[in-house]
Amino acid sequence: MLVFLVPFKSARAAACWDRACRLLARTLASACAQTSRAFRVVVVCHELPEGDFADPALEFVQADHPAPSPSNPDDLRADKKRKLLIALRSARKHAPSHVMFLDADDLVSRRLAAFVAANPQANGWFLRSGYFHCERQPRLHLERRRFDKWCGSSHIVRPEHLEFLDRMDDRRFYFHTRLTHDLRRQGTPIRPLPFRGGIYSIAHGENFRDYERILWPDHPVLGGLRRVVFQRALTPDIRREFGLYPVV
Repeated sequence: MLVFLVPFKSARAAACWDRACRLLARTLASACAQTSRAFRVVVVCHELPEGDFADPALEFVQADHPAPSPSNPDDLRADKKRKLLIALRSARKHAPSHVMFLDADDLVSRRLAAFVAANPQANGWFLRSGYFHCERQPRLHLERRRFDKWCGSSHIVRPEHLEFLDRMDDRRFYFHTRLTHDLRRQGTPIRPLPFRGGIYSIAHGENFRDYERILWPDHPVLGGLRRVVFQRALTPDIRREFGLYPVV
């Protein structure tokens, strides 16, 4: 069984609470659209989100530590780490073969749970390839080889291989780019997922970073090259596979 671990920001830390809740609703709908029912979703939050979250696979756990200061990046990093560790502990009662870190605005392929169920003994996978989506842009950006270096929703791992996360400092935990390396170093290497497994949702107002100008440049030459080399049409099949619909 695969358990998605979703840390959700507090209302205090949200730029717009309604928008944050709508983004979360899309993320949870994406996770719950799996072709296999061998999954659960654990959401750790301060306030319960507004909306209809009725899927039986969903579980909400309320954090009891103080909400972070929205103006303090260290507080925000520490909050995310604590929520992910709470989600990891809560997931253990489901006896998952694997867990996946999933940010509360990103989207996942509906094929993940079935793939994990077919490979229960594997150490895990990292998402080498995936898409970037910006609500203002009509096309997706395709990242072929370094998706896990950009997006935090990019690792599927056996939970027993993640015990070292308790000892990791907040900054390194938040900057997830070395997780694949850390797992290999401890002797539990993970492999690239053999299909595009995620969509990184950016530039919607709730991100820490905004990559829109980099990935969709206004420059006539750079923009044209990126359209040819990196951008892909947002097709009905992609929308269906990832549960992508307009939010903001």
